[in-house]
Amino acid sequence: LQLMASVKDSKQMSIQQREEAFKELTDPKYKGRVAWAIAEASVQEISKANILQAALAAMERSIRKMSKSPDCVLVDGCNRIPGLLGQAKRHLD
Repeated sequence: LQLMASVKDSKQMSIQQREEAFKELTDPKYKGRVAWAIAEASVQEISKANILQAALAAMERSIRKMSKSPDCVLVDGCNRIPGLLGQAKRHLD
């Protein structure tokens, strides 16, 4: 919980703070409770849409790659992932 409170915007964190947060989030003590995935946006995708839409699309792809559907998704930014909004609403109903 303390880690989540300290990680609000990765751009405002030092390299050391980002590395410490990554180390904590990937610590074996969280095995089975924390999952993460990585996806990227191509230069073509960014040029076609824009950097924000490409980043949101990459976030959605990374979540869909997970073997289990997450209960909660933490996003580095203030935008919700459009492709997952319907799923989140259904989960809450």
